[in-house]
Amino acid sequence: NSVICSGTATGLEIQGTPNAIVSYTIGGVAQPDVTIPASGTYVINTGVQTVTATTTFTYALTNVVSNSTPPCSSAITGQSATLTVNALPTATFSAVSTNICQGTSAVLNFVGTPNATVTYTDGTQNFTIPLDGTGNGSATTATIAATTTFTLVSVEVTNTIVCSQALTGTVTITIKPNVAITSPLTDTTVTICPGESHTFSVTATGSGLTYQWYFNGTTPITAATGASYTINSAVMANAGDYTVVVSGECGTPVTSAKTTLVITTDTVITSQPSPTPQTVCEGTPITITIAATGTNLTYQWFKGTTPVNGATSPVLTINSTSVSDSGSYTCQITSGTCGTKTSNAAVLTVNQAPAITLQPSDVTICTGEKVEFKVVATGTNLTYQWFRGTTAIPGATSSTYTIPSAVEADSDTYYCTVTSTSCPSINSAVVTLLVKPLPFATIAQGNPSTICEGESTQVIFDGTAGAVVIYTINGGTPETITLNAGVPTILPTGTLTQTTIYELVSVTYPGVDACSQNLTGSATVTVNPLPSVKIEDGFICVDPVTSAVTRNYIIDTGLNQAQFTFEWSDANGIIPLATNSFYEASAVGQYGVTITDIVTGCKATAFATVDQSLPPTDFTYTVSGFFANNPTVVISATPAGNYEYQIDYGPFQESNIFDNLTAGTHTISVRDAQGCDVLTKTVLVIDYPRYFTPNGDGINDTWNIPTINNVSMSKIYIFDRFGKLIKEMTASGSGWDGTYNGQLLPAADYWFTINYQEAGVNKEFRAHFSLKR
Repeated sequence: NSVICSGTATGLEIQGTPNAIVSYTIGGVAQPDVTIPASGTYVINTGVQTVTATTTFTYALTNVVSNSTPPCSSAITGQSATLTVNALPTATFSAVSTNICQGTSAVLNFVGTPNATVTYTDGTQNFTIPLDGTGNGSATTATIAATTTFTLVSVEVTNTIVCSQALTGTVTITIKPNVAITSPLTDTTVTICPGESHTFSVTATGSGLTYQWYFNGTTPITAATGASYTINSAVMANAGDYTVVVSGECGTPVTSAKTTLVITTDTVITSQPSPTPQTVCEGTPITITIAATGTNLTYQWFKGTTPVNGATSPVLTINSTSVSDSGSYTCQITSGTCGTKTSNAAVLTVNQAPAITLQPSDVTICTGEKVEFKVVATGTNLTYQWFRGTTAIPGATSSTYTIPSAVEADSDTYYCTVTSTSCPSINSAVVTLLVKPLPFATIAQGNPSTICEGESTQVIFDGTAGAVVIYTINGGTPETITLNAGVPTILPTGTLTQTTIYELVSVTYPGVDACSQNLTGSATVTVNPLPSVKIEDGFICVDPVTSAVTRNYIIDTGLNQAQFTFEWSDANGIIPLATNSFYEASAVGQYGVTITDIVTGCKATAFATVDQSLPPTDFTYTVSGFFANNPTVVISATPAGNYEYQIDYGPFQESNIFDNLTAGTHTISVRDAQGCDVLTKTVLVIDYPRYFTPNGDGINDTWNIPTINNVSMSKIYIFDRFGKLIKEMTASGSGWDGTYNGQLLPAADYWFTINYQEAGVNKEFRAHFSLKR
């Protein structure tokens, strides 16, 4: 017999005759037979057994058969064993209360398998508790100071053997803190004035807190049961000590520290500062005074909202004022902590004395330029007056004095007087203005002012001696020229190809502080274009036999004879009477023409070369044999030369070979490259049709070889694919219509033979074609 825990396995031994076959049952149910090995022992593996309650299984042997010849068999009785599978123990737990007071213990109740032992942990230490025969147990924890989570670890029980399993489940014990006051922690004193309010407050921790405020330690204050207590309008009877007792669910009541309330008297101002504003220049001393009654008075003067450092008496004194002292002054008077009284305001204005921070400077300029004198000064409400020499300039009353366009007469000395309210005036530095005269320049055309393209002329400049003139040519990059003294300055134009405009930009004196001015004016050199002409090289046609010229070549300028004159020449010089816009050349050579524009007189020259072209006198051709796979014609012209070839009036080509020709008569032509003459002949290409379609539509309804009609030949014989003669005919006939004895023959390939004569040689040709329906 065997005992195991749920979730485990074991084995039961069978001992007997080696190699015998044993039958057995489990709980009366037959199981597969097993064979005892040579060792005489066989182990039945129970497999993992899982149960929820203790369960017993009975294994019984029922029969054995030997492994002999013949086999011997025997029934087995009384041979059995039991397997007991114990269920795994279980356990859960809970707390009597999950919320306890700080510093107390919690009670944990456990429920599970009777007599089992449960292991649990608080996260740092493991604990065990045995369950009684009813499966119950209880444990009291140690004193708990902070929230703690208890977790089940495992459970085990002994029932013949020890069975155990890991557990899950948690219980969290939350700690409710004891009553504690965090503020105030020490005795304090508060001083207020009569009629003012004050709030006493306490800060405490704990659960379910309640409050009770006390006056002078023993007298509870009615309805003062909150975390704060307020006196809205204090009277002298409210002076005394205040405490609060705080109670809660956990811990003992706690009394706060003592707050002592002191009530004082008020302050009265008997004399206010002067209400009349004071205006002084910086550096002037001033005083402001005040008078008041009260107890333990203190004073603090303010400028605006900012306390004046050290100003803590009834009299405010500033020994040397500055602009930053300007403002509104008040005095705050305090009697202990019994509030503050603020005086009326006394207004002080301190004007800044004028001071020049940037002086005007001497100026040297050219006539027509803008002059600007400027002074920068500091001060309050400044005013300005500019002077020329010692005379005030009317209207010149700003910090800047401007002369928009100066002339030489404006040259003089200048200064500015600066004044500030309640402060003395000051003068700027005296500066000098020098206005210088401007240089000048002119431009004019030279002689001639009109030229032909490719010629040159000149442009004339004049003006202030030694001045530098800036000019442009057709609006391009500025260029310069220095003017001569006493005589005009000549600028050669160089070779010009178009009408050119020389335009003045400016003129300036050389050196430091040089004066300059922008200029207007231009000089235009008119450039007439040369006649535009282009004549083409060409050919005359010459008879190759007689050498006679059969076609002249016309050299044409394409120009209008009403606008130009023409003069033609050849290798021998000027050709007499050749004055037209064209010339008809009848000889080989180079020809030239000089063209003159009737209006401008401008001339141009052009040249052309005339060569000769000889056409062919005759040509021959060769044709590839009858019925060739690629019918080809090759042409040979005489005399040898540069010729072009044509077939069936298509485009001319340089090659003398034409291939892939269709059967029939073709027209071939030969000419020279200049087309002086064209020779034409016809050529016959013989071939046979590869198929025909006798369907009555009038297209390819019969089969014949018409191109061989004029060739010496005998008859054409047509056979089917078995060699049977189907048709006998001549090329001059109507052809074969695809019938035999009036019956339509099927679509197929058919063979033919033809006897003919080619180049005096008797030949026979055999091939086949297709009948398609």
